[in-house]
Amino acid sequence: MNAIVRNNWFPTMMNDFLFGDMMPKAQPQYSTPKINISENGQGYSIELAAPGMTKEDFTIRLTNDNTLELKMEKKTSQEEKKDEKNYLRKEFSYQSYAQSFTLPDTIASDNIKASMTDGILTITLPKKEEKPKENKMIEIL
Repeated sequence: MNAIVRNNWFPTMMNDFLFGDMMPKAQPQYSTPKINISENGQGYSIELAAPGMTKEDFTIRLTNDNTLELKMEKKTSQEEKKDEKNYLRKEFSYQSYAQSFTLPDTIASDNIKASMTDGILTITLPKKEEKPKENKMIEIL
């Protein structure tokens, strides 16, 4: 009878596949963060999903023409680069993102607020208080 010969071809093949040149490289995926916009009686709310980001990664600006500019860029400090692990494969990456929203005139621009909680940036856009229209008498000349 022939003795069963065991060899280590499977672990070697898996190691080559996962960490060598056999596994195809992932192509960069360019996508934008997902955004929810909602309205209620008091105003609007913009929610942007940004897991792994911090409030320091965002810039929000309101321009003179009532445009809300939202920019995101992941910044890596020199200290983080120095302490970086010795990766065998690294596919995580962050891209920059920018988007603009033209706001209606009904927004109280002085009261816009933003907060970051659990990877979600929330921008609150309150509506201006509407004054009830009064009846006005027109004098006949």
